[in-house]
Amino acid sequence: MSSDINELIAGMKAQFVHMRQTYDGHLKSIEGEFDEERAQILSRNKEEIENLFKENKQVEDDFLLKRQKQEEQNAKQLEDVMSQDANKQAE
Repeated sequence: MSSDINELIAGMKAQFVHMRQTYDGHLKSIEGEFDEERAQILSRNKEEIENLFKENKQVEDDFLLKRQKQEEQNAKQLEDVMSQDANKQAE
């Protein structure tokens, strides 16, 4: 009877060790998949942020160029008005 109990306990221990190893393998597999998914998400986010910065830089450059052109036009108009006034005063 004692040997039956010992065999039963040994069998239960073997089952427990097997289950623990199986669950550990599953857990490592799941963690690996989560790590891979996380890396992909981080990569996508980094790429999206870089694209947003590029887009922002382009918008800023376009705005500065437009502003510079507007300032040049305003300066030319001012010069034209001043030269017209100078011509009228000279007459």
